[in-house]
Amino acid sequence: LSKKNNSNIPLGTKNSIQCEGVVANPVSVTTWGERVDVRLKNYDEESIKKNGSPIKALGDDNQYLGIVRLSIASENMPLSRGDVIKFKAKFRLPREFKDPGVFSYREYLAIHDIYVTGYVSEGIEIVEKGASFISKIDGLRQKIRDSILLNVGNSANSLLIALAIGDQGSVDEDTRYAFATSGLAHLLALSGLNVACVGAVVYFLIGLLSRLFPKILLYIPRQKIAASITIPAIWMYALIAGGGVSVVRAAIMLTVFLFGIIIYRRQDLLSTLSFAIVVI
Repeated sequence: LSKKNNSNIPLGTKNSIQCEGVVANPVSVTTWGERVDVRLKNYDEESIKKNGSPIKALGDDNQYLGIVRLSIASENMPLSRGDVIKFKAKFRLPREFKDPGVFSYREYLAIHDIYVTGYVSEGIEIVEKGASFISKIDGLRQKIRDSILLNVGNSANSLLIALAIGDQGSVDEDTRYAFATSGLAHLLALSGLNVACVGAVVYFLIGLLSRLFPKILLYIPRQKIAASITIPAIWMYALIAGGGVSVVRAAIMLTVFLFGIIIYRRQDLLSTLSFAIVVI
């Protein structure tokens, strides 16, 4: 958390404020619209009324005013990470439950360097598209989501989306409560288990398919081929899943483990975990 940025984001204004920012994370589709995190670059000071109460929102870089979590009333906005967008929004502090000891949404957002939320009721203008590679990754993420919605029943599609790409926005409150009371809420969040499952499936499929090419196996062992293809596959999945800390940590550990197979080195789980911690 940087202490050098003294810029302010106005809160509590009656009218929406014209802003410009950069999409920081993949769009999350919810039951009421969409949600996206944006690094705020600037806003129109003339649109701020006197009753606006400013709060210092600290970002990772001095060119940004901070990260805001925007709720968007419309759906199917073609937004990707890195897109520069213009929008009108009203900002406020994240809502907090008054009961002591309950989940703190404000603290949860603060862990991700988000201290302000906003609501966008009007359209969003895309000023500049982000990197083409990231846009394609987010497009693939959206296609996976649409495919699940199309082919899976309403009772299970939101859960499958959460487990497959880490988008929990469409999981209804009743389902969340059921998972929480049963002690299984952690299953809704992507973790190393998801990455390990993807890696295991790719590794064994490539191992089986390689048997169709026996001439290649005379020169390159089957394990090397499978490990070499599994490494980029798990990193592709990590990008599609949004690149959360737990996902990246698991991807690093699997990469080190599989690289050991490639160079014929003994795999040590403790050393692999230590390396992942140092990198993160």
